[in-house]
Amino acid sequence: MRESRKTVINVLAAALLAAVVPFPLHALAAGAEPAAGSGVKLLQAEPQQIVACKRVRNFYTGSHLRVIKLDQAFADKVLDRYIDSLDSTRMIFLKSDVESFRKRSADMLSLLDDCSLGFGFGIYNTYTARKLERWNYAISLLDGKFDMSSKESYVFDRSKSEWPADRAEYDRLWRNRVQYELELLMLDGNDEKKAADLLRRRYRNYISFLSQVNDDDAFSAIENAFSAEMDPHTNYMAPKAAEEFNNEMNLKLEGIGATLTVKDEYVTVLKLVPGGPAEKSGQLAVNDRIVAAKDDHGKVTDLVGMRIDMAVTYIRGQKGSHARLQIQRGTGSGSRTFWADIVRDEIRLEDQAAKGSVKTSYDGRKIGVIKIPSFYTNLHSDVKKEIDSLKAQGIEGLVIDLRNNGGGLLTEATLTSGLFFSTGDVVQIADVNHRIESETDIDPSIQYAGPLTVLINRFSASASEIFAAAMADYGRGVIVGENSFGKGTVQQSRALDRIYDLYDRDLGSITFTIGKFYRVNGGSTQNRGVKPDIAFPPKVDPAVVGESELPNALEWDQIRAGNYHDLGMVTPEIVSALSKKHDERAENEQEFVFARKDFVNMQKVAAEKTAPLDFAELKKIRDESEVWELEKANARLKVLGKPAIKKLSDLPLDLEMPDGYLDEAVNITSDLASLEKVDAAGKAYSAAPVGRGDAKKADAAVPAESHKAK
Repeated sequence: MRESRKTVINVLAAALLAAVVPFPLHALAAGAEPAAGSGVKLLQAEPQQIVACKRVRNFYTGSHLRVIKLDQAFADKVLDRYIDSLDSTRMIFLKSDVESFRKRSADMLSLLDDCSLGFGFGIYNTYTARKLERWNYAISLLDGKFDMSSKESYVFDRSKSEWPADRAEYDRLWRNRVQYELELLMLDGNDEKKAADLLRRRYRNYISFLSQVNDDDAFSAIENAFSAEMDPHTNYMAPKAAEEFNNEMNLKLEGIGATLTVKDEYVTVLKLVPGGPAEKSGQLAVNDRIVAAKDDHGKVTDLVGMRIDMAVTYIRGQKGSHARLQIQRGTGSGSRTFWADIVRDEIRLEDQAAKGSVKTSYDGRKIGVIKIPSFYTNLHSDVKKEIDSLKAQGIEGLVIDLRNNGGGLLTEATLTSGLFFSTGDVVQIADVNHRIESETDIDPSIQYAGPLTVLINRFSASASEIFAAAMADYGRGVIVGENSFGKGTVQQSRALDRIYDLYDRDLGSITFTIGKFYRVNGGSTQNRGVKPDIAFPPKVDPAVVGESELPNALEWDQIRAGNYHDLGMVTPEIVSALSKKHDERAENEQEFVFARKDFVNMQKVAAEKTAPLDFAELKKIRDESEVWELEKANARLKVLGKPAIKKLSDLPLDLEMPDGYLDEAVNITSDLASLEKVDAAGKAYSAAPVGRGDAKKADAAVPAESHKAK
């Protein structure tokens, strides 16, 4: 019976490959034992997908901000992007597979031009067949022994590598991968046998998940390769994904408050919902991998390789229940695995409201802080109330905390900006037809006229950047923190269905880019983001995270300046004086010392592309990393007056650690209060009008249409 199952798998894999690969598939490795019922389907396009494809093409070629020509050169780029999206690790396809795909690149042009989807589906069928073969091979390796003192390395970043040229290289890469994954499980406290059993079960799950692949998966992969060649924020959503997205937007959702995706077989945290349980707990971070979930009875389910729609069923749950998740943080030899326990809660917009508090600076001043998680409906009203409350408490300065604020409503960015100065433009928007419109604050009243600091980080994006840029360009506030994300484009979502359609399934929807944001000084926030006046050490590597690091991101450019006034409240001289005081404090301030060392470590990890397969060496690197994390934890516990811990797992999950960056923003604001000469009632400004096209603020301005792709 076992041999019969192997034969079925081998024959099926060979049949799938024969659809597009002009050479026979080598026999699968002996000894593989896939789970029962692990066959994969031969996928082909459905009629409604051809219609959907044509509608996607029409939107992208007629309404997208980036002007393209559907020629062979563009088709070649989409083909390469499609191959990379399926096999970013370059360990699934053989070099000969990729060469055979590229020889048929004219078929990709036909796919884009008249939606002949067969070629794209054929590549996807090859992909699933290769994965089926590889997971069976990986299982067979676990029946043998590994050299735990091997001097070889596992190359975990193969994004720039060639695909394996022959079977020997193919098998060697996979042997190294299996050994590395085995050793990671051993580092988590499993002996070699238990680690092998866990890994064997995981690989069998992969094979089982392959049987659930459907035509929507293939079609989505094809259309999203096309979308990604337009820009990073353009995408296609299959009917089920579109339905899920709409449900999340319109209904309450109970869970941990995280947006997830699948990257290289791992369920990966894409972003945290501001004010959600995951962010509040401090246990989860962007780019963390969720490798397993534990239920209330202690049963552990491995999520690696699982479809995202299945994985979320283990992560979501009722309000008040616990999500016990095994997290893998970091890559390569410095990665570590731990368990997080997050109490699920209802995620509603009102739970993400702006919140004010009063902090005391190093020199005894009362400084107000308003945390703004997102630019939601009526945010400006909430901020007004918080400002009134803080002023009543006698604050001498104000910090607007926009860290991890991914944006929101443009109107709220405009109205909230207008609380801090009189009238004027806040942001300019250029559309696909080169029209430029301005969002303008027309209310002459000023809610707060005192010293202002805006705290941003790498995850401050879109509307956050509009607000921060306006405060900078008006000379209204000091910008501190990290360089922002650089997301300066405008998207529109459209369903592909038409009222006259008679299909039994929806066609899905698309989100595509239709415009670009520009600061009032004329420069785009796109790609470059907002640069702080006083920079803090990055908490994430800006060479890894940010718009400028996304494939095919639209470029930065500049248009004429808008109508605005430089209020003169933040001058180069003031910034210089504040920077000097900040540098003196930050030299020895604990959180800044930690951040500088962490950044050096981040750059070191980013430069590494391999991890040792010598288990002792791998363990040494892991131990060194944990010693540093433990040192930081105990130093912070000391500040909080808490007892030291002996291992990281002893750290209380609900402990709120010191926020050194916010504390320093408060101190900078206090320094600003001692330097600024401001009419407390906000009635007297010695403002110099800048106006449209003023060379001081918009040097070398270029026409708006320059944002079009050349």
